[in-house]
Amino acid sequence: MNTHSNAQGVAAKKILCIDPHIVCREMLRQLLGEAGYAVSTASSIADGLDFVKREIFDLIILETEYTNGSSAELYEWIRNQSSDIPIIFFSSAGYDPNFSLLVPAGAQKYLTKPDGIFIIERTIAELLTARQQHWNLATSR
Repeated sequence: MNTHSNAQGVAAKKILCIDPHIVCREMLRQLLGEAGYAVSTASSIADGLDFVKREIFDLIILETEYTNGSSAELYEWIRNQSSDIPIIFFSSAGYDPNFSLLVPAGAQKYLTKPDGIFIIERTIAELLTARQQHWNLATSR
C-alpha cells in the first residue's frame, strides 16, 4: 500500500471520491491534494467498491446520481463495512429526498455542486477532527 505524506511529513488522510463526472473528480483531487490529503477517485460504483475493498479511507465523498447503480445502496454497503467513516454526499442534484433517509443511518453532510466546493475543505477538516476526537475519547476510557 502506498503511504502518502503531506508537506509537514505527517501521513496524509486518505479520501475516496466516487463521482461519475471527470471534471468533479479532478477538481476535488487537485483541491484536496493541495490541502494535504491523499485523494483516490473512482468513476463508477463498481470501481469505488473495489477501492473500498482494498484500502482503508478516512473519508468518502459520494455523488447521489450514478448510471450504474443506486447511491443509497452504495452508501449502505460502505456503511456496513465501516460504521464510523465520514461520508459526504457532494451532488449535482439540488436536493435528494433519499438523503433525509440516510442521515439517521450516519451520512454526515450533503453539499451541492458547484457551491459546495467553497466549503468542502472545511467540512472535511471538521468531520475528520470530530472522528479523531471520538477515537481519542474511546481509547482513553
